[in-house]
Amino acid sequence: MRVVIDHFDRVRTCLKGGRPDRVPISFWGHMYYKYGQVTFREASREPEKLAHAHLAFCRKFDIDFLKMMPDGMYMAERWGTKLNWDQETANALPQEFGVKKADDWERLSVLNPSTDPVLLDQLKAVELLADGLDGSMPFIQTLFTPITWAIKTAGQDRVIDDMRKEGGSLKHGLEMMTESVVAFGQQCLDRGVTGFFLAMQNGSTDLMTPSEFDEFSLEYDLRILRALSKAEFLLLHVCTRRKGDRFDVDRIAKYPVHAISWWDRGSPLTLSKVRELLGTKFCLVGGLDHKETLLNGFPQQIEEEAREAIESVGKNGGFMLGPGCTVSHKTPDRNLNAAIFAASKYSQL
Repeated sequence: MRVVIDHFDRVRTCLKGGRPDRVPISFWGHMYYKYGQVTFREASREPEKLAHAHLAFCRKFDIDFLKMMPDGMYMAERWGTKLNWDQETANALPQEFGVKKADDWERLSVLNPSTDPVLLDQLKAVELLADGLDGSMPFIQTLFTPITWAIKTAGQDRVIDDMRKEGGSLKHGLEMMTESVVAFGQQCLDRGVTGFFLAMQNGSTDLMTPSEFDEFSLEYDLRILRALSKAEFLLLHVCTRRKGDRFDVDRIAKYPVHAISWWDRGSPLTLSKVRELLGTKFCLVGGLDHKETLLNGFPQQIEEEAREAIESVGKNGGFMLGPGCTVSHKTPDRNLNAAIFAASKYSQL
């Protein structure tokens, strides 16, 4: 018997591996700014405008949980990375990295969310969203793994080179980043977030060897997740940006999270393949191609992708419909609405 009356119940049921009244759905992207009629930078950094834009998106679309979308560089900037705010692409791009040589890792320090101005603004946005949503749906803050913050602070080539030649120096930086993420995450929980979207940009198997992943990523990621374990909703996002990339399923299985997401439409690791490999260990989130179908397709194509995903893994529960990664701000509203319609329509089959 499937009886669910609100967004929280629907999401909780899925996170526990159950089958709710219909498949939950959500989208996330820096496109929120459009619905709040503010700029991308304002919707990323100014707490009142950030909250306003997020809430406007929730009023426009019937999603089941909200992922907060600060810009992806909010801590990297505090460690010295200079940004170029690109309104056209809705991106905060690194103009100059904060870490330029191996010794620079040693000068990094822990960011204090009680005093750091950027983190204080993000915490204020959490409070405003908690108040504005008023318990109507789960909302999760975006965090990045320490090695991902390192990439955003120094660039991927610098990080990989230092990992293999200056591991001790890099580990100092990772320690500072781990402590910063934990402290910030704990204060987000105190202010009302339901949980976290923990994103890693080092998941592709061709970037790090298994032993490197364990030493420079997994160890630090697990410390964060254990420290934030009281969160009700922990979603690990494995960012595989190139079509055809895959991740190490056995290592991802070690993460103590409720749900995982990745670009399943762009990977040999399809939803059904990961379900086969991991069983019901995690709620799976995905099914919609953010780079192709959602962005450039027609509503009928979005409906077909949704139907296929739901029939593939959603019929037995433990599945939420969502994009493979950040949805472009150029994605048509009609395509988002088509996916929402399909989540309801095909859950009943």
